[in-house]
Amino acid sequence: PIQLALSIGIGLLVLLGGALIVVANLNISAANSAFSAGYALNDLAQIQRGILLLRIETEEFVEYLAGPDFQGVDRQRALLENQLRLAISEASGTTRLTEPLTDIQNGLDEFDEILDGLKSDPTPGNIAISGLQLEGILNDLESDAKSLYNQEEIQFFTRIAASLRTQRRYQTLLLAMGVLFVVFSMGLIISLRRSVNSKLARAYGLLEEENRERKRLFEEAQQARAAAERANHAKSAFLANMSHELRTPLNAIIGFTRIVRRKGADTLPDKQVKNLDKVLASADHLLGLINTILDIAKIEAGRVEVQVTTFDVTELVDESVISVQPLIKQEQVSLGKEIEADLPLVY
Repeated sequence: PIQLALSIGIGLLVLLGGALIVVANLNISAANSAFSAGYALNDLAQIQRGILLLRIETEEFVEYLAGPDFQGVDRQRALLENQLRLAISEASGTTRLTEPLTDIQNGLDEFDEILDGLKSDPTPGNIAISGLQLEGILNDLESDAKSLYNQEEIQFFTRIAASLRTQRRYQTLLLAMGVLFVVFSMGLIISLRRSVNSKLARAYGLLEEENRERKRLFEEAQQARAAAERANHAKSAFLANMSHELRTPLNAIIGFTRIVRRKGADTLPDKQVKNLDKVLASADHLLGLINTILDIAKIEAGRVEVQVTTFDVTELVDESVISVQPLIKQEQVSLGKEIEADLPLVY
């Protein structure tokens, strides 16, 4: 829950930070627009300077009665006209500037009419009267230009100050959000680290427990293996002893039976001879079983030697019948055999 809350808080801070950055960019655009008003201030200052220089040229003209030499006034009037046109062009669409500039333009047109009249009648009396009229027009133009400049200057610095204050607030908010972002991020990192450490400790505990369980199982397996090896040795010893204990009397039985069978073949009844044959067959079969058990023990020990040979199927069946007949003699069961003659040896 803590990690989820911190993650949500970081996400909200990122979103709010992005929104503040967008708004701050908009405020920067507004500040750039306010700064662009500085060009208008520069134009108004140039117009003020041009009106002042035109006034100086006009006062010199009237004071010294320059006569028909109007070059200085005309030159300054042309410069002022160019500055005014540039200011009106750059202020296009801004009514608060275009209207006062148009009024200045109209005042200059009136100045031109009086100057043209003076040019046509440059008498001292006309120069004195026209000089007063021109001075009055220039005073009005200078006053209007100065008032317009002061108005734009106040508005310019007001907008700049407002933009700077707004930008400072945005910067403060962004700084505070940055601090919160760092705090939340550190909290999330610490929480994740604790969670990871806890999971690692739990996983380490499980591994330790599993390792102990594996050691226990390995020890049990070792003990079981040792017990199996001891049992195998005991079995091998038992088989060796039993095979020796069984082989010795069995070989004696087989030997004595063969002697009796050989010496009594002519004197013993046929039934007794057959019984001796059965005893020999059973003894041989039992000896084969003992040898088979020993072979199995050798196979388990990996010491068996394979001997490839052939045998007669008819003899194998006859020995099997002789071995089984004593087991079914007491039962009401008859055992017969059918074997084809001249069967090949089996490999």
